[in-house]
Order: sequence, then C-alpha cells, then structure tokens
Amino acid sequence: MAEESLLERKYFDGIYIPAGLLVFGTVIVKSEWTLYAALVALVLGAIKYFRMLPSKVLKPNVFQEFELKEKTVISHNVA
Repeated sequence: MAEESLLERKYFDGIYIPAGLLVFGTVIVKSEWTLYAALVALVLGAIKYFRMLPSKVLKPNVFQEFELKEKTVISHNVA
C-alpha cells in the first residue's frame, strides 16, 4: 500500500484549516492566548489525525467467521 502524503485534501479540510482558524481567531480576539490556542490546535489535530488512520479488521493468519446479517433472495437461480 502506498504512503499517503500529508498534503492531501482531507488533511487540509480536517486538520490544517480548522487549526489555523483557531489560532488566527485567537490572535484577533485575545493575542495573549495564542500560545494556548496553538497547543490546543496541535492536540486536537493529533487526535483527528489518529482517528483518520484506517483500522485493521481482519487478521491475516486466522480464519474468522462472521454472522450473516441479512440474506436477500434475488432469484431462484442464484446460490
């Protein structure tokens, strides 16, 4: 699987722009809190990044059986 670039649109839309708006808005309203806003933006951005990572579901070495939730009969000729 190819490595994802940190310059992809999903990172700009989900992490960089909200973090920038948080810091920029803090500079406009109360510039003394800019350092705290940057730290909060960094922490929230890291949380968002790790939540965006794909999680593994299947184990490659073990056969896993899954329960069939719904069976739709399309035709009598289909198994």
